[in-house]
Amino acid sequence: FVMELLHLTGNFIFLAGLAGVMVITRRALKTRARRWAKMGVWMQGLHGLEHLVLTLSVAFGSRAIGLSTFFGLVDPGPGLTTYRVWWLFVNGWQLGQYVNYLGPQHSFPIPNGILNPNGHNTIAVAVWNLDGSTGGLGKITWTNYGSYRSPLTVRQNASPGFDPARYAMPAAPATTVALTAPDTASGGQRFTASATVRVAAGAPPAFDVKPVLTAPAGWTVGAASPPSVAKLDGGAAATFTWPVTAPSTVDTSALKVAVAYRQTGRAGTASDERIVGAVPPAPPAGQVAVSSLPFLTATNGWGPVERDTSNGEAGAGDGKPMTIGGVAYAKGLGAHAASDVQLYLAGACTRLTASVGVDGETGTGGSVSFGVSVDGATKVTTPVVRGGQAAVPIDVDVTGAQVLDLLVGDGGDGNGNDHADWALPTLTCATPPAG
Repeated sequence: FVMELLHLTGNFIFLAGLAGVMVITRRALKTRARRWAKMGVWMQGLHGLEHLVLTLSVAFGSRAIGLSTFFGLVDPGPGLTTYRVWWLFVNGWQLGQYVNYLGPQHSFPIPNGILNPNGHNTIAVAVWNLDGSTGGLGKITWTNYGSYRSPLTVRQNASPGFDPARYAMPAAPATTVALTAPDTASGGQRFTASATVRVAAGAPPAFDVKPVLTAPAGWTVGAASPPSVAKLDGGAAATFTWPVTAPSTVDTSALKVAVAYRQTGRAGTASDERIVGAVPPAPPAGQVAVSSLPFLTATNGWGPVERDTSNGEAGAGDGKPMTIGGVAYAKGLGAHAASDVQLYLAGACTRLTASVGVDGETGTGGSVSFGVSVDGATKVTTPVVRGGQAAVPIDVDVTGAQVLDLLVGDGGDGNGNDHADWALPTLTCATPPAG
């Protein structure tokens, strides 16, 4: 706007000069110069009028002459070594997605109709990265691609937006049930599950309240105590219990309770469930390969943790024979930073040994650190190990440990190429203590 105003001022100064030339030539003599001066005045006047219209249009809104301005977000910066994804939203519309390792788009034009060149705009960027700290937003540049005059008018397209009525939270139910069960169970373990049925204060009473507890095949569920309750007034609660026995070989399982009742003359139901994690058996006595044991949990930065192969790619079973520093290993765990593998030791083991390093499938890429934690306490953390380096030995006392964590960090520079091998991880175990 300022540049147009200066240009307009210059045009009218030049116009005044031409007018002066025309007056002088008219008084001096009637020659062809006077006609050329007069033509110059008219032409410069029309040019000044054009810039006057443009200046007023820019000042009061581009719709006056159909001025279109195209903006965009350009190049979120060089790809970091951490996986990062961001989504671009303009005035409620999603207009782009960027993955720093994949791209492919680095420029995101925002058309008029989505962008409002004559009013306020809301631009949001939602960012996700693997570890929540090293990815970040990156560099985003707000760019004007150019301004163009056109007789076309672009109508604004309002996004669907948020409908408070449509997406409102439903009213809380008048009658609810909450199931209580152990977080974990071992093979053959017996325990008591309980469910508490509650009627909200001020709500009508619930009648003929009858609960049913179900479990997967192989589990044994006894009779409920009490089997039912005739009436629960508003603000009152009743608790039901069941004896439960896990199968001899237990997997993580869901226990579910469903409660039937009548309220205000209508049948109603309420339900809840709890996941009971499986406690695996203790490791056998002797020298035990970690890759032969079940995991309590396993998290991994890229695909699943692999047994006796490298991490490979995102799919399960796509690893290769493990190599560290040119040395091949037949047994172990193939992981990728950030990773945490938990194993149940049941207090039966005394020692963990392993050789750790970056797998050869990344060449010289990758930088990781390895850690061993016992019942939440860190026992050892290695220095940063880089691709191509020889394996680093680990020897840790795990006497009496219940839960062992094998940890892999990204070395502090993001997790690109961080394929980490636990080569020949071996536990020395005895018969677990009784009880």
